[in-house]
Amino acid sequence: MSKVTEQPQMKIRLSSELKALIDAAADANNRSLNAEITTRLEATFQSDKADYEGGVLGTLKAIAAEEPPKTLRGTWRNFKEKMALGLRHAETLNIWKDAIKIVGYTPPAAVSEGIKAMIFAEKIEPQHVIMLLQAMKEAEIQQKDGDPMGDAVPAI
Repeated sequence: MSKVTEQPQMKIRLSSELKALIDAAADANNRSLNAEITTRLEATFQSDKADYEGGVLGTLKAIAAEEPPKTLRGTWRNFKEKMALGLRHAETLNIWKDAIKIVGYTPPAAVSEGIKAMIFAEKIEPQHVIMLLQAMKEAEIQQKDGDPMGDAVPAI
């Protein structure tokens, strides 16, 4: 017999109405109850991301692309500049959050703010942020392991 890889399990409480809805959906989609719940949960996370990226950011980008009436051009240009700045901040945060998630390491606050400022100013590419965080993580591990001189070169 082959050994099946174990996946985490959890118990949850549902109202009988919600359980009936999930059962009906699972039957309609030819899925097991577990597959139906998993599919629906994964879809909500994708939807959340799409809502943010398509919804909020999409709306801001659409507004920033519009042309105003002549009487509002100066004000509109000011508004568009601020909108672009806001979009850049949002993109910076997305790059930062993704890099932290990929590497699994968050540097001290002052260092984090410095790196975010470099991302915002487009002085560092996203892939270099990941490499920098990996090197910092390796250095911190070496320091904790009693290798303060860093004899082993961090893998970048």
